[in-house]
Amino acid sequence: MLKEKKFGYQEQNMREKGLEIKKERSLSNPKKKESTFWKTIKKLSPHVHWTRIETFGTPGIPDLLGVLDFKSFWLELKVTTKNRVHVSPFQIAWNQKRYELCGDNFYCIYNISDRSIYLYKGSMGKALVSDGILAHEPLFKIKQPYESQFESELKRVLTHVN
Repeated sequence: MLKEKKFGYQEQNMREKGLEIKKERSLSNPKKKESTFWKTIKKLSPHVHWTRIETFGTPGIPDLLGVLDFKSFWLELKVTTKNRVHVSPFQIAWNQKRYELCGDNFYCIYNISDRSIYLYKGSMGKALVSDGILAHEPLFKIKQPYESQFESELKRVLTHVN
């Protein structure tokens, strides 16, 4: 019997018996993973004033605008399970142009497989997509426990921004 038919039969059988069918949460949905990553970033950086950007009107704008020690910066959040990261052409273009003009935007990537947070320059989008995150030197890479590291590393990077 095909998996789909078997599952459909089991689901129908459960309904007939009055049993509740619990749907699995989709862990393959990158937006859910990014949302969880955003919550982690917020906890790890209590001194950063964050604005989360949700827009469909202007594609490519990063997920977060932050201000730390009177310096503003942008973060594009990404979550990956391996080496590859998906960045849309709009995100690549926006981040490339912004980095050329201001140098204040970054890709912040959480790699699930090694439980590390990587920070890359905003100009790295195309290279990260084509080569993967492990082929390029990040501005920083931190492993758990992140609490004492994330904000201090972010401050260090921002002191070198124009």
